[in-house]
Amino acid sequence: MKTKKILVLFLFFLFEYISGKDLCIPKSCSFIEPIVLVQFPFRLLEQQPSSCGFPGFDLLCNEKNQTILKLPSSRSFIVKHISYATQEIDVDPDFCGPEGLARIKLTGTPFENNLSEDYTFYNCSSTNGRFTFNNLPMFHLLCSGSVNHSVYAMETLSISYGNVPDRCKKITTISVPVRHYGSVRSVLNWNEPFCETCKFRGGTCEFKDGEITCIGSSTFGSSTDAGGISRGAKYGLSIGISVPTLIFVIGLPGLPSSPSQKPYWEKVVNCPNMMALAPYAFRTTSLNRK
Repeated sequence: MKTKKILVLFLFFLFEYISGKDLCIPKSCSFIEPIVLVQFPFRLLEQQPSSCGFPGFDLLCNEKNQTILKLPSSRSFIVKHISYATQEIDVDPDFCGPEGLARIKLTGTPFENNLSEDYTFYNCSSTNGRFTFNNLPMFHLLCSGSVNHSVYAMETLSISYGNVPDRCKKITTISVPVRHYGSVRSVLNWNEPFCETCKFRGGTCEFKDGEITCIGSSTFGSSTDAGGISRGAKYGLSIGISVPTLIFVIGLPGLPSSPSQKPYWEKVVNCPNMMALAPYAFRTTSLNRK
């Protein structure tokens, strides 16, 4: 029984070592839609090793299981989607009001924002909070305001197309990152590193010793990594060792061990089909019992 437990533990760690040693498996903070898969150049802190990501692309999970991008300026972004093909990350600034938007700085980061517009913010008093603006492209910042007033933002260039209601007082005008009208959401782009060629060949990128390495890639589908062992070979090796050995171990309790039954044990040992299933070390131990 003790031998069986040792072998099971050995097989478990062997499978973990072979199948996961150099593989950076995509992770996610939550499996509720929309799912944000995190893989190179990004990595989830405390869930993926540093080699799975590129410097400056660290993400983390908050208490709500949301994926968060935190910039050096201490600004936090809620990640909505990552497009690895176009190298874009769709983020929603964790802000409330124009003050938060004004503090968004991308200096010192690998990201850039290709679209920004000037928006003017207004504090609009209201008795019922249900008023609308005719012919004015204004959107409501739900996270701002109170029962007696609401904060709205309007594209500055659109102000000339209509009259701002008298109940609205201008707060400020700032340039903000946008994706499209009505969505103060930013699509950040990155140019480096580029890993799509590696992934197209079936591999994954890793960052080790200051260099980007393509693991498991091959032009013609043989998926060979830098160590000369293909990813498929790793899995095949782990399964080829684990499954037969488990079958052998499960059958151990039924094998007689008393001297009177020694001929049967010798028959099992000398059976090439049975002993071929066992690892070399175990075959050696078994033969020494004869």
